[in-house]
Amino acid sequence: MSRINEETKTEGLPEVATVEWHEAAWFVGCDGDVCAAYEMVAKCFGVGDVGALQDADAVRRIRRIEALIDRVRSCVLSYDEEEAHQTALTAIVEDAVAIVTALDEEPLKQTVIGPVEKAETVNLMEAITELLSSQRVSPLILDKWATVFDTTRPTRVLQKTIKSAVFNRLNDQLHDMIKPSERTETQVLPLRPQSEHWEREIQEFLVTYAVDPDDESARQRIAQEIQALVRTDPRWNESEIKIVGSTATKFGLKKSDLDLCLYVEQGDPDEQRENQQKNLRLLELIDKSSKSVKSVSNSLVAQTKRGSDHRVKLTATFLSHWKSLVEALQHQHDQSRGVKRGTAPTMASRHKNKEIFDLEQLLKRGGCEILLVNAGSNAPIIQFFPPGSDISCDLGMGNRDGLINAELLRTYAEFDGRVRILGVLIKFWAKERGICDGSKGFLSSYVHVLLVVYYLQVRVGMLPNLQHPMLLQQSKVSQRNANAGEVSFCADVEAARVFHKATSSFDRATGLSIAELLYGFFVFYATEFDFETRVVSIRAPDQRISKKLRWYNSSFKDWRISIENPVEPDRDAGAILEPKKQKKTLDEFQRSYELLTEGESFLASVCASS
Repeated sequence: MSRINEETKTEGLPEVATVEWHEAAWFVGCDGDVCAAYEMVAKCFGVGDVGALQDADAVRRIRRIEALIDRVRSCVLSYDEEEAHQTALTAIVEDAVAIVTALDEEPLKQTVIGPVEKAETVNLMEAITELLSSQRVSPLILDKWATVFDTTRPTRVLQKTIKSAVFNRLNDQLHDMIKPSERTETQVLPLRPQSEHWEREIQEFLVTYAVDPDDESARQRIAQEIQALVRTDPRWNESEIKIVGSTATKFGLKKSDLDLCLYVEQGDPDEQRENQQKNLRLLELIDKSSKSVKSVSNSLVAQTKRGSDHRVKLTATFLSHWKSLVEALQHQHDQSRGVKRGTAPTMASRHKNKEIFDLEQLLKRGGCEILLVNAGSNAPIIQFFPPGSDISCDLGMGNRDGLINAELLRTYAEFDGRVRILGVLIKFWAKERGICDGSKGFLSSYVHVLLVVYYLQVRVGMLPNLQHPMLLQQSKVSQRNANAGEVSFCADVEAARVFHKATSSFDRATGLSIAELLYGFFVFYATEFDFETRVVSIRAPDQRISKKLRWYNSSFKDWRISIENPVEPDRDAGAILEPKKQKKTLDEFQRSYELLTEGESFLASVCASS
């Protein structure tokens, strides 16, 4: 199983047994999934759980718990019929009860349950409690789940204090199971005294700032000219320059940058993207694991000098497993790329960097004024002015998510003309108030548009969910994936309107002016929506999604505003927020609501530059 690693036989340090990665419990218990194995090793290391690290059966039990938590999360976003949904909930509860009670029965009764397994069991119980408290649930399901919290038969898995906390939370939530959504809690907003004045302001604003047909034609012409220039290079002679960002979504202003994407279709884009994502993930984990090896090695040196035998032995054990994990990850990466060991893993990124600098030279020869070349990020871009134009352009490469995002938001903008206007107004407000810059720890302009769409879905009922499975089925939309998440949506506006009319339980949008919608936006986010516990999701607007349940196994900070990216659903678009920047953002929602309630000017007061 192991041998002495010659590299670790440094004078003064203990001999560290090297673990053969293909025989390691974390590899065997994860069925050869090295990414899952990394998560397992990291969890065990975080709490010093050597037992689980060396027990394949324990790893399998933990994986079973994690898989059940994933089922809980999937159930939150489920659009199954009521009977099928209740059946799924019943199955989840029965499996969870079986997991918890099995730990007190043979053959596991005499087994030592480690910290990771205990923690994951508590996570499971809390996740199911959150799920049941946010759904319409059969009393039989609740009774079944309550057996886990039977105080007359306490389990050994939960500490008494933790058990009490979970138990009390469940009891509290069971008394408030059927919570009405915003749709039934709120009434149509009253017309504010100054709404007519706001309407005049808005019309003046649109004349000054809104993109008109001439502006749109100019941007299209720039894209065509850049495409013709790029195609002079043989590598890109069949490429396309596509407009993305605010110009493509129709939420842009006259002063907005023009976002462009160099797109080259080669083979199956979904398969290429999937392989690329796998390799990038492996490289990320190789880097993290290598850093852990270095960190643990340094800790081992320090502990050896202090003479703490138990701690030294524990650290030495983890060091051997981290080293073995690096080998497993590197082997998997080499296999997936079909390269020999030792080949530089950054070849693809270096190639992309070379291409971005070649593009820079091509643009220069075409008369463009280069402002910035950012080749160091995952999505390298070139900022430039095209010849004879004062429109700043950002050119990126292969940003498929950007193309899908633009099409999705453009469809929402075309569903009702008021959507685009409200989105433009909110973007302008956010920029004027200094809370719209993702590079500085604020929400991006894209995220502010998501907030507008969500508000119009759940508060006003104006917009449908373009990603609803029933709509996709009716409009025969093909399935497509990005970052392993479902991103299909209906781009047929007429089909979406028919679906929305047939399925919407309410629609308060009829007859509402832009001014009323604008005021309602600030009412909703300043006084109604619970940023502390809930997720903004235009992909599942009719679900009350809790942050804890949605992101339980990620590194998100629970204080942060959570906004699901509809194209990359496993990515929290609010993750860029910094604490002080979030406070300022929430303060701005409150300030704007109060000023509008007092009848103040939207442009002169609410949007006054901060």
